[in-house]
Amino acid sequence: MSLGIRLRTELHPLLIGDVLISSPEAAIPLSVPSIGDIERVFPKGSGFVPSALCQKVVVLPNLALVWAGTGFAARAIISELCDLNSKAAFNLSTLNQFLSKVDRSLSEQVQIAGFVLEAAGPREFGMNSKEVQIARFGQVGIIGSGTDHAVKYLRGCGGCETTGLPRRQFPSIFAAATGLSIAGAFLSDELCTGFSLSNYFGGGYEVAVLNGNRFLKLRDATFLYWLVEADVKNSIALSLHQIAKYTYAEEFLVIRTADIVREGSGYRLIQKRRINVVSPINKRVTQFPKDTPIPPFDSEWICNYLKYFVTSVA
Repeated sequence: MSLGIRLRTELHPLLIGDVLISSPEAAIPLSVPSIGDIERVFPKGSGFVPSALCQKVVVLPNLALVWAGTGFAARAIISELCDLNSKAAFNLSTLNQFLSKVDRSLSEQVQIAGFVLEAAGPREFGMNSKEVQIARFGQVGIIGSGTDHAVKYLRGCGGCETTGLPRRQFPSIFAAATGLSIAGAFLSDELCTGFSLSNYFGGGYEVAVLNGNRFLKLRDATFLYWLVEADVKNSIALSLHQIAKYTYAEEFLVIRTADIVREGSGYRLIQKRRINVVSPINKRVTQFPKDTPIPPFDSEWICNYLKYFVTSVA
């Protein structure tokens, strides 16, 4: 359960990972950043449901990966990987040796895709990942329950088009923009249909790129989701539906969401505002600093997404 994507844009590394964890139904339903109460998609008594949020992208200076699968098994593998890498930085050969020796009882429950930085540049690696060729991106590694959906989307994806930004001159910026474009498209669908949640992936996404000689997560982005309604008479109405801010407080991902309703010619924030704290795999939400201020919606990256609806007129 999950979705993780490893790809290159103009040969530049990019990782995208969701934050959804699923398990047998708990007494208290999960609040998801996009839609709020998960019982809107999984009614009480559904059994196996999205139940928690956790960061799936792990970034070290010389290595970045995204994981999917069972949390405790992923935690055991990744904790050992990080410990060994801190003592002697992995290269592709030693990393593959490590992954090949992971106990089968753990490796069968986890999928991993990522990049490791060598002197000659970044190299792809994977464990139980689906490797596919996609015209725009070359070899792509995809993991989790959202794999088929991601393959279909990426094969039909026009990608991120930029105006006045030479892709090869600013590769990390172009990779970041592509990652935000893909993540935002998935979240826009999730907000409107709940499809990804019903297939146990989504909830929110992290994006990581290679910046210079080290891997970094994008730490400051705001997503604005717009609904565009058109009818057969070519009348078009544009309305802001939701704002979602993604930022980090220390190692914790903080997602602040506000739904918007139209009120006359203006907009009003409804009362159901949400703040979700998403811990890394080696931390618990209870360790989140309690005095952390609520993040403002303004960001370094402002991303707009349009969802079109066509209505008929009697």
